[in-house]
Amino acid sequence: MVYPHLSRAPIVEGLIDIQVKPRVDFSVENLSPLVEKLKPSYPTVRDIRHYRAELKYDVNQPASSSIDAKHVGYRFERQSPPFVILARGDVFTVSRLRPYDTWEHLIAEARLQWALYCEVCKPETVARIATRFINRIDLSIDALDFDDYLAAPANIPTGFPQMINHFLTRIVIPDKDSGSNVAIGQALEAPNAETKTVPVILDIDVFKDVDLSIESEEIWTLLTRMRDLKNRAFFNSLTPKALELFR
Repeated sequence: MVYPHLSRAPIVEGLIDIQVKPRVDFSVENLSPLVEKLKPSYPTVRDIRHYRAELKYDVNQPASSSIDAKHVGYRFERQSPPFVILARGDVFTVSRLRPYDTWEHLIAEARLQWALYCEVCKPETVARIATRFINRIDLSIDALDFDDYLAAPANIPTGFPQMINHFLTRIVIPDKDSGSNVAIGQALEAPNAETKTVPVILDIDVFKDVDLSIESEEIWTLLTRMRDLKNRAFFNSLTPKALELFR
């Protein structure tokens, strides 16, 4: 289906995420060559670490605590155009930040860097594929009625004041044709007193568990179908009045 072009699309971040089954002998040190391969185009490199805190109590011993920081991967960043890559032994993610450009550029960048990731990490198979888009919709506080902008706003039970300080909703819908799931999240954040606006976050995540070769073209075919599902979810989550804000 063809959807209208939005010249001021509210996308804060659009990403492609591929989860893999690592090879048996993989360790985080195997990611080091990827740093050298990506650094010319992604000059900012940061470690990804998982932290675990432990607090022990024993009636016969003083309490003890420990914090364990485990290096699990790397975060690569560049400013122009604004892309971020997350690389771990089990996950490869490419994100396009605001200002978002086009799907074609996002998937082209993902394919290019995926080839480098596979060359270095040599994962066994692809286990999960996803594309996720986070949108921020700033609405004027004056005489705000969420029904004017959201196709499925949060409902207030009868007997309560028809006012909302915050809401958070998430639904997951199966798509029988592709075997994917579409998760649609909506959240109301704190208002901005200076601009007299309140942001609504529309978070659309399309994902599917798979068992594919790392060279399979089906990865990219599925992602393209997922993009269509993402568009369907986005345009059907907003009213015509909301869409006019982004033309």
